[in-house]
Amino acid sequence: MPLINIYANPTIDKIVFRDGAIVRCGGPGYYAGLGLKELGLNTRLRVFGCHGGEEIVVNGYKRVGVELVEPSRQSATTTSFLLDYRGGERRIYLLNFCGPINRVEEGDVAVVAPVYHEITYELLKHIYELHDVVVVDGQGFARRTIGDGLVVGGNINLEWFTRVAALKVSVEDVSQPLQLIQYALKRNINLVLTRGYDGVIVVYKGRIYMAKAVGPKAKDPTGLGDIFTTLLAIEIHENGDFLEAITTAIRGVGEYICKCKLDEEPQLQQANFGVLNRL
Repeated sequence: MPLINIYANPTIDKIVFRDGAIVRCGGPGYYAGLGLKELGLNTRLRVFGCHGGEEIVVNGYKRVGVELVEPSRQSATTTSFLLDYRGGERRIYLLNFCGPINRVEEGDVAVVAPVYHEITYELLKHIYELHDVVVVDGQGFARRTIGDGLVVGGNINLEWFTRVAALKVSVEDVSQPLQLIQYALKRNINLVLTRGYDGVIVVYKGRIYMAKAVGPKAKDPTGLGDIFTTLLAIEIHENGDFLEAITTAIRGVGEYICKCKLDEEPQLQQANFGVLNRL
């Protein structure tokens, strides 16, 4: 299995449901490690990101077998979010931001998944130079905050991502998903637009595809996008078939949720832009 470097700040997630609340370690690296461990995949994950060295973070990453490459940052506290599911739809609030990522090292695969603007374009260019495959989750490039820290979708500059093997973005993180699809078609960017349990919209080689999720619906979807992105990156590196990597990642997330092997195979269906306008 490849050496995977994940560029994303660790987080402390405070998750509130109608029937209770939990506080746990989080961040793309943590959820990727948790997912791969549950799926029985043996790989080496390293995380580059700012953290404050809190016990919940250090022990959490250790528990899922993920190496925190950077030491705790002096006088810093780990980035934290409030994830509120009490209204049905998830609402995210930024409670604290640790700081930018400053360190890059060589690896086979880079998963670039900032949680909130901790990666600059200069750092991203350095990441491109030191990895064979780069897959980006655009969430932290697009997000912005309003009012009392509510995180809302924003715009994303696709010119930053013309060199990626894949750009994955959730519809909740971008303000104009249809415009993003149009631009990806124009610039020949491999785009995966995730829609939670409704599945994915894929742009690849000038065509649009759609696929539904498989398996049960998760009560708490926190981290599923991070698991999907990491599985996608691994499959692209190992097999090179982009569309097959998409279906493998979808099935992997379904199996992680159900803690079982699924017989159902995700189906990618070609679509046209007119269909998307009706979604």
